[in-house]
Amino acid sequence: MTHWLGMLLLVSTTTGCGHLFDYVDSTAYSIKCKHRAKMAWMDTRDLYGCVSHPYNFGEGFRAGYMDVCMGNDTGCTPAVPPRRYWSSCYLNCEGQAKAMAWSDGFAHGALAASCDGCGGQCHVSMFGCSTGSGSGGGGGTGEFGTALKGYRPPQANNPYGNYNDPYGDGDYDPEPTLNDLPLAPPPESGFDDPNPIDEGEELVPEAPMETGLPLEVWRQPEMPSAPRAAEAYHAPVF
Repeated sequence: MTHWLGMLLLVSTTTGCGHLFDYVDSTAYSIKCKHRAKMAWMDTRDLYGCVSHPYNFGEGFRAGYMDVCMGNDTGCTPAVPPRRYWSSCYLNCEGQAKAMAWSDGFAHGALAASCDGCGGQCHVSMFGCSTGSGSGGGGGTGEFGTALKGYRPPQANNPYGNYNDPYGDGDYDPEPTLNDLPLAPPPESGFDDPNPIDEGEELVPEAPMETGLPLEVWRQPEMPSAPRAAEAYHAPVF
C-alpha cells in the first residue's frame, strides 16, 4: 500500500500533471466571469425592456461582458453570431432580427464590463529587465528599471542614491545643505544700518525722478503739523 502511495505521489508531482493546475485555474476564472456577467445582466436588464428580442439581447449582453472579463479589452463585436444562429430556423426575417439583437447585446455587455473595470484583470503583469548598473535592480519597466523615474539606487560613487543622476555616470549633484548656502559677511560696526545718517548732517534732496515730474523726493519728508484742538473741536449749536 505504501508503495502505491509513493508512486501516486511521484506521478502527481511530475511536469505532466502540472498542466492540470492551468486548466483548473482557467475553468475557475471562466466560471467567475460567467457569474459576474449574469449578475450584471440581472442588475441592468430593466433598462433594456424595450428591445424586440430581450432573450437574445440578454445572451449577447452576457457574452460580451464575459468576453471582456476573459481578456478581450477591445470589446469588438464578432463578425458573425454564434453557431446556433446559422441554422435554417434563423434564415428568415425574425431569425435575422434575433441575431442582430444578440450582436447589439454583445456590444452593450462589453461596454458595461469596461465601465465596471473588468478589462485586463486576467492579464499577467510583465516586468522588463533593469538596464541600469549597480545593485538594487527591482521591478519596473523603462529606462531606469524602477517605478520611480529618475531615481538611482545606492552605488559606490553615490552611496545614498538620489534623483540627480538619472544616467548613472557618477556626475551627480549632491543635495544642498545649510552649510553650503552662501552667507553675507557681517558688518564691521556690528550693526547694519540700511540708511545711516549722522546727527549733524543736513537732509539733502535726492535727484529728480526719471519720470520728469517737478516734484522733489525727500529721504525723510517733514510731516505736516497737527491741527490745533480749538480748530478741531466744534461746539454744538443750540
